[in-house]
Amino acid sequence: MLVQIWGSYSYTEVANNVQKEETVLNIQFVLLDCSHLKFSLVQHCNEWQNKFTTLLKEMAAGRLLELHTYLKENAEKISRPPQTLEELGVSLQLMDTLQHDLPNVESQIPPIHEQFTILEKYEVPVPDDVLEMLDSLNGEWVAFQQTLMESEQMLKKHKEKFKTGLIHSADDFKKKAHNLLEDFSFKGPFTSSVGYVVALEQIAQLRAMLMAMREEENTLRSNLGIFKIEQPASKDLQNLEKVSC
Repeated sequence: MLVQIWGSYSYTEVANNVQKEETVLNIQFVLLDCSHLKFSLVQHCNEWQNKFTTLLKEMAAGRLLELHTYLKENAEKISRPPQTLEELGVSLQLMDTLQHDLPNVESQIPPIHEQFTILEKYEVPVPDDVLEMLDSLNGEWVAFQQTLMESEQMLKKHKEKFKTGLIHSADDFKKKAHNLLEDFSFKGPFTSSVGYVVALEQIAQLRAMLMAMREEENTLRSNLGIFKIEQPASKDLQNLEKVSC
């Protein structure tokens, strides 16, 4: 940005200095007409100044749009209540990222205003929709910070809700595993009255249930880990695996 400012200033100064020079000079017996040279130099300076200011306008508008999109999209994402534990994890990670980036985002706002101030100084036309976006930038930034604070409280409530639900699920899982072990202890098959075909079918069903229970246990352990809660391996399932092998 400093290069662009200095470039515009330098070419303006050069053009002004050229304009101050005499157009017609007498050098001994020669009459020197510099009008075409002066015109070419001034035109050259104006062209390069226009290139610098056009580049500055494109960069300023691009940065403004990028920041506007960042604030709008992330405000919508972070304020959306999570419906699943996976969505909660994504939202918590996003919240951590956005809070960490706050100083960096805030530091981008003054330079954008400075760039548009320079464009105004050199009377560079800027589209109305871009100017409207610029006028609303400070308000959007304040609203974004407010959204983060409100979303943080919302996520805390949902986190506690999911945590409570998982603890209940873990208790239900323990009961289900214990009931499965007791049911097997009573029903067998342990006696010769049960045919080997039926016995093999019952054992196969038990192993399938054990596999499903192990998957459920692994999922519970992983989800509880999000809340730093350890879920020890079920001893009832371990005993079932021993007797069914």
